[in-house]
Amino acid sequence: MKLIKQSMILSMIFLICSFNNRNPENPEKSTLFELFALAPITLFDGTSEGITIEEKKDLCIQKESDSWKITYLTDEKMEVTCKYPSSSITLFTLERKSKSPILVAFTVNERNTSVELWEKDKGGNLEKVELLPTVHAKDFFFIENQFDGLSKYNNNVYYSVDTEKFIIGAGLYTWMEKEFEFRPVDFQIELKWDGEKFYPDKQVIVD
Repeated sequence: MKLIKQSMILSMIFLICSFNNRNPENPEKSTLFELFALAPITLFDGTSEGITIEEKKDLCIQKESDSWKITYLTDEKMEVTCKYPSSSITLFTLERKSKSPILVAFTVNERNTSVELWEKDKGGNLEKVELLPTVHAKDFFFIENQFDGLSKYNNNVYYSVDTEKFIIGAGLYTWMEKEFEFRPVDFQIELKWDGEKFYPDKQVIVD
């Protein structure tokens, strides 16, 4: 019963946002703000504060709630910032050739960051999808610079977003790791989007 009530509330929020933020050039295409309205409150799970359905409703209608505020909003990018600074979420979309756009959510929670991808399901609801390719620690090194035990640092791989250029990248956390004291990474890795899927683009780091 609770889930049905939550779904109804989210549907009401979406209808309000659709009326106020419809794309005039293509009414059938969801805008960035509409996709945000469709997103469940688990979109905020990576933040310290989280959000309630009631607060998300206020955020969609008034652009502000008790704890959160939409601090930046265009057709291309949206930023939601906690009023008690520790967390923020930057949102943008990636166009697809055959389906609805992918919603990218980049969450910053103090020093922790996360990247999530969301898409519309057949019922028109937003669900999280795993489309980012797996990047391993060895991918940051030339073959001749790889070493035994490198795979144990796969958990040190993280994803980040250039929120100005809308580029998703992968990095390797090496700070305070003795194995990397004299082993700088050889490559920087961007995850390029071709309209259907991501593919890693490796560029040699030049000193």
